[in-house]
Amino acid sequence: MTDNPLSFIDSFSDIKIEPSLRDGFMLDEIMVFPNKGVVVRNQEHHHASPKAMEVLFILSCCSGHVLSRKAILGYVWGEECTSNSSLSSVITELRHLLDDHTQCPAYIQTLPRRGYRLLVHAQPLNENILSTEALRTAAYLDADPKQTRGKSGRIFGGIDYWRKSRMLKVAGTYIVMSWVLMQVIAVTIPVIDVAKWLDKVALVILIIGLPLVLAYNWWAEYKLRKYFLRKNNSQISNKEVSIYAYRDLAFISILLVCCVAFSAFLSKQAIEAATAEPIKTVANPRIKAQFLNNAVAVMLFKYLGNESSENLDAVIQSELLAFLSQSVNIKVVSERVLSSLPESTSLQNIRDWTGAKYVLEGVIHQQEDNVKITTSLIDSESGLQIWSANHTNSLADKLHLIDGISQQVYNALTFLIPQSEKSIMQFRPTNDIAAYDFYVRAKALLKDAYSEDQLKEVEDLFLKAIKRDSQFALARVGLCQTYLEYYSLVKIIRIFELAKQSCQQSIDNKGSGPDSYFTLGSLYFSSGEYDFAEQSFGKGLQLQPNNSLGLMGLAKTLAKLDKPAAAEQLFIQAINAEPGYWRAYAEYGVYLFSSGQYFDASLQFYKQSVLQPNSEAAFNNLGAAYYLDTEFDKATDSWRKAIKIRPSSNVYSNLGTSLFLAKRFDEAIEMYQEAIELNPADFIVKGNLADAFKYAGNLNNTAKAYYQEALELAKENEQINPNDITIKASIARYRSELGMCEQANSALSVIEKAGLDDPYTFYDLALVAGNCGTTKQVITFLQKTLSSGYSARLLLSDHQFGRYHKQILEMR
Repeated sequence: MTDNPLSFIDSFSDIKIEPSLRDGFMLDEIMVFPNKGVVVRNQEHHHASPKAMEVLFILSCCSGHVLSRKAILGYVWGEECTSNSSLSSVITELRHLLDDHTQCPAYIQTLPRRGYRLLVHAQPLNENILSTEALRTAAYLDADPKQTRGKSGRIFGGIDYWRKSRMLKVAGTYIVMSWVLMQVIAVTIPVIDVAKWLDKVALVILIIGLPLVLAYNWWAEYKLRKYFLRKNNSQISNKEVSIYAYRDLAFISILLVCCVAFSAFLSKQAIEAATAEPIKTVANPRIKAQFLNNAVAVMLFKYLGNESSENLDAVIQSELLAFLSQSVNIKVVSERVLSSLPESTSLQNIRDWTGAKYVLEGVIHQQEDNVKITTSLIDSESGLQIWSANHTNSLADKLHLIDGISQQVYNALTFLIPQSEKSIMQFRPTNDIAAYDFYVRAKALLKDAYSEDQLKEVEDLFLKAIKRDSQFALARVGLCQTYLEYYSLVKIIRIFELAKQSCQQSIDNKGSGPDSYFTLGSLYFSSGEYDFAEQSFGKGLQLQPNNSLGLMGLAKTLAKLDKPAAAEQLFIQAINAEPGYWRAYAEYGVYLFSSGQYFDASLQFYKQSVLQPNSEAAFNNLGAAYYLDTEFDKATDSWRKAIKIRPSSNVYSNLGTSLFLAKRFDEAIEMYQEAIELNPADFIVKGNLADAFKYAGNLNNTAKAYYQEALELAKENEQINPNDITIKASIARYRSELGMCEQANSALSVIEKAGLDDPYTFYDLALVAGNCGTTKQVITFLQKTLSSGYSARLLLSDHQFGRYHKQILEMR
């Protein structure tokens, strides 16, 4: 150093660059390789960040000159206004790499308020040193390979070998890219609707590709090493390079064998999946039912010759089942259990499947306008026919036809029916043949009706039957049941009033059969009179203990009366009573869903979808369960199937909710509007639409208008069932959104005292507390929401609770 003033460079344009230093230079005993970002000090390699290496490079090019902070920032960062702290951190990194010190610098000197300068002049490296260092990098060796290899190193290479191994880096990169590609394939295959076994084929290709990519990399690297050896072999011998090369090749060979073995296993699965025949029907598992000496299975009658267009076989079976069900001493196998039996099944299978000792069969022989029915009663244990009779009647007069067959069957089963029941067991529900025909057709449709269009058709047929015979009690019972099913779909008050009227008229007309009790129980349930509902279902089940509709109705009632164990037992009993009936799985699934057991609910809804492959409601339910169980891909696939079958309000509403949680508010608004167009009386959908408008931005007035509409509709539904806590929670929520905090908080305290364990009720109460309550209340209700089964993942993605993310994470 001299006493002369230091040369000062204040602008990056004045910096002179030496291109030859890019390949490498020396700072005393330290070697610097800018192109590689490596500093070699004491025969140890140290990697420098790109910014740090560039600063060291320009300081070396301007050795002895002071570079201002502005010049360095302008050259390296490209912006002179960059924070000085960025440069200070880089200088600190360089001092660490060079083992330099701030107080007594040997390499980089800091000049306060001026800049930095390099105290050592950079010396270029000669060709021999450059080649040697390049060779060491290519062969993964340290400066002294002999010091880094022990006995285990000869075989495995040691930790340092694998840390520097390019092969390991290539393998890691390939595995990560393969994983990303498989995620894309898993999402794409359901969307483009191609064979699902293609994902296995893709995985096989990626697995086989790993050793092939490594082999190609090994060969390219081996050639590079040989090239350096030919150029300069004074530092490392050909034998040492070969040891590393053969060791890498051995690992690649072992990996290839493992990949081929695993790929063979996957290929076998893919071939089996590709060649397997598509499942067209789902066979119910063979279940051996409990054998009962007083059980009767009424089989579907068979046609002799051409089948009739009147569906006479189904009519006879249905009416004989209804007739025999009037006796408390006969256990009648339900029609749905019988329909789940395969065609042309053996007597042994019938006995095992139904548990019935007696099997009632028949043959229908149509002769022009008349029909001849041959009925037989068979003992399923012995296989002997113990009774047979013929009955001939006009085909047009189904009423007298069924009446005649019923009396014959009654006479055949007198050994099971006490004399005291004879006056009770009357077949003729009406004397009008046309009314009876309408009733039979409506009853057949109602069994599996699940859409609005189907229920409207059923309603029309029952009304025609009642118009023909106003005293037709069974038709009024059926009409009441139809209206209750219809109301559960559309939530229109007028429909419920019609149901109430029809049920009352059936009671006035002395309709006291089991169907009457079950329908009356459903009416009480819908109006929130759960104690009366329990009594009605109980009376009906005394007459028909294994009636699945009665068991399901009582189960739902007990669930509302906070008796979950008894309710779940009855749901399972209903499924066992009719394992082929979709509604039993649907109702059990709804119960599990409402209690936050989403995975178990999805299993029941899946069974419903198998039994109802053309029901949008089944796939909509399945999608909702999958979504709340955070199986988002499966949920989307199920909803897509539901939309394809038939667009419905519930499907659009669920799609809107998924978009709302994804913060795609405009798309959510479109989905909710589609739902409201299909069902304008659903207050829940209108409330959801109001939420979407609220968060879409600058649409608060529109949101409040929809909150007001939702509130009015919810209050109307509360008049029907004033004991429904979920409706009360919705009303409190809408009031809180409209600023009616006093009324909302009053309802909140009432709902809390009800003691229900419903995640959706607690969810609404958390929103009420967020609008009108305290933070402590919000946290309490969120805790209850999660403990009731609601997904923490969904709650975290819900921007309505964005302020409480930290607390939700702590609750998980």
